Amino acid sequence: FQLRSAIMNVGGGRRITGFVGQATYRITGSPVLSFVYAVNLLADAAFFMGLGKKTSFGCGTVRRIIERG
Repeated sequence: FQLRSAIMNVGGGRRITGFVGQATYRITGSPVLSFVYAVNLLADAAFFMGLGKKTSFGCGTVRRIIERG
């Protein structure tokens, strides 16, 4: 993972602290197909879930980047 702290002004002199970055997950070995399906389902759903706090301000946004190879 590669993360860095970030501060966001939310108005009224208020700020929230969080982080921005990238995390990579790799499934190794010979996993059961249902496990691979579940991991992919959660990765796809993360975009729509709005993780974290102040999601209406754009915080908690998750974007999936697929790397094949």
